[in-house]
Amino acid sequence: MPNLLLPFILSTYTGEVYENIRAISLSIIDLLCKDSKEEITQWALESDIIAACIHAIEVGSRLSKVISMSILESMLRDSRTLAAVCDPTSNLAMDILIMLTHLVAVLAVVQDFSPRLVFHVVRSYILLCQHPRALQLVKDNLPQQLQDHTFHELKKVYPLFRHLHHQLLLSTGKAWSHMPEVSPDSENQSPATTSSFNSDKDNLPSSGGLLDTSSRLASPTCSRKASPSTPTSDLSNPLQQLDLNKQEWSPSVRQGGMVTHNQVHALGEQFA
Repeated sequence: MPNLLLPFILSTYTGEVYENIRAISLSIIDLLCKDSKEEITQWALESDIIAACIHAIEVGSRLSKVISMSILESMLRDSRTLAAVCDPTSNLAMDILIMLTHLVAVLAVVQDFSPRLVFHVVRSYILLCQHPRALQLVKDNLPQQLQDHTFHELKKVYPLFRHLHHQLLLSTGKAWSHMPEVSPDSENQSPATTSSFNSDKDNLPSSGGLLDTSSRLASPTCSRKASPSTPTSDLSNPLQQLDLNKQEWSPSVRQGGMVTHNQVHALGEQFA
């Protein structure tokens, strides 16, 4: 039954009606390939689904490109497919890399074309790096746009893409050949801030550079125990953050000001 869909995918017509049919046909095959069963993998290899996906990426619409890349990524996750693609007697690995290079060149010019498509491209490169032969091909043919700061704005918007891009550079051994990106905050740091930091550093006590915290530990604010009804943060979970915008906090707490003992006492009564 899926073989009947291949003529729609391999069609060279690019009209809206044909593109819709192509996208629907690709979606069905995408669902099958995500199952990763042995018989489906064998059928996909025998039916040249990878070649059909490359054709759809070259001539298809944005939706067809995204679905085709999803199929390609799902197939590369299977070890049997990866071994077949990277077989020395097969040209599939090089065909995939040529297609990815052209796709990266387009996405580098129009980065808002489809962020999801960029994700699939980088993941496919990472999956290819898991095979020794494909790893060497990726090292020799990795686009320059993925080695410089072309996608810097995209990395700022999508932290996951920044992580995937760094993983790709680590896999290809190119992570240390580029200078780290300088954050805008460090570039805009004024000399007055630096001098103020140096002056504060000079005022530190000379006894081993340690501050005397005995008086702070003995203060009423630090020694006051929280009542069972007082909300406390889970220090074992670093991802949990205090909600500083809650209406129950006093203005001085929300603004980050100095909190006195009376304000802490009043705050405890609010939660009692």
